[in-house]
Amino acid sequence: MLRTVLAVLLATALLGLALPVVDDARVSHADSQVQSQLDSLDTATEALYAESDPALPGAPGARIERTLVLPTESWGTARLERLRIPAQTDGRIRWRVSGGTTQTAHLTPPLVAPPEGLVLRDGGPHRLTLSLERRGGDAVIVVTRADV
Repeated sequence: MLRTVLAVLLATALLGLALPVVDDARVSHADSQVQSQLDSLDTATEALYAESDPALPGAPGARIERTLVLPTESWGTARLERLRIPAQTDGRIRWRVSGGTTQTAHLTPPLVAPPEGLVLRDGGPHRLTLSLERRGGDAVIVVTRADV
């Protein structure tokens, strides 16, 4: 009986030590997945920027569609809480996964969203349209949801 109690206490202690490490790994894996998807998006925006001429706002111009596949919750991956693309042309995208801190990626050329910004709150696939436009004398990549 005493051996059983000691075995249960030891197993509980080991599990208590392991769970924070597992949580950190889940967050790190999810952050890596988001960064990988943003790197792919950055490559697509650089190609669009280099190979096309910008259109005036509202005019049809060069555009491409890309799908971001953002992390969903699983045993080995934390859930995406939000990914935000701002309306201004600072090129910074911020995201946060459950249990993690806010992360930032800087994309070039500048990537801007509609005036209210673009927030993705769920993991899984998100289809986006990227179009090259001229705003205030600068060429920017405007990103909108393709599935709206």
